[in-house]
Amino acid sequence: MPGAAAFETHHLPRHSDLKTFLREEWEAGFLDECDANDLLTLFHTWQVADTILDNGDLGKCLSAIKARGPIMPWKTDLYFPEC
Repeated sequence: MPGAAAFETHHLPRHSDLKTFLREEWEAGFLDECDANDLLTLFHTWQVADTILDNGDLGKCLSAIKARGPIMPWKTDLYFPEC
């Protein structure tokens, strides 16, 4: 089931609107289950991490990745709809 359909089927019936869903699911989940220091470490990593270590050559950097992973659609992705 695509992301949007799953959200509508499983989450919306329990919440009156998106704002309520975000407050009760996301905010409550982060407050109850996440340590603030873990989140600060994640934010710091996102801000300072430089993935282009090959003299600014993004193509060379990406081609060095050997991990296998799924390829996801971009234009038809319903999880992150266009704004």
